Amino acid sequence: MPILKTEILGIELEISYEKNDYDKLNHLIEKFKKRLSEFPNDGRASSNQILFLAALKIEDELETMKKQIDLEANKEIILLKKELEKIKLNSISSIKDISPAIIEIKEVEKITKKIQDLIKKSVK
Repeated sequence: MPILKTEILGIELEISYEKNDYDKLNHLIEKFKKRLSEFPNDGRASSNQILFLAALKIEDELETMKKQIDLEANKEIILLKKELEKIKLNSISSIKDISPAIIEIKEVEKITKKIQDLIKKSVK
């Protein structure tokens, strides 16, 4: 397994990765370094504190995104429920429109059956 060497907050890190994950890992490391640069390292905060603050910020963003996704999903569910209700109403009215035709089809089937029975009798 290859190893990617990087430096974060003055600490050399070696990260093992799958060959096909190199670009993704490198991109994530760069994004994380950029996030860390949002917290000034002027000596007042330790590396651990800066990492903790960055992690908190990530967690906050994740919570916000999850809420947004849930909100959008709920809106989509409401829209789909409304659409389903319309389809149900249209189906009910369609069934009412088709009911007389179904009755007539059943009558035609009865007459056809009688004709078939008469043909069978006459052939015997």
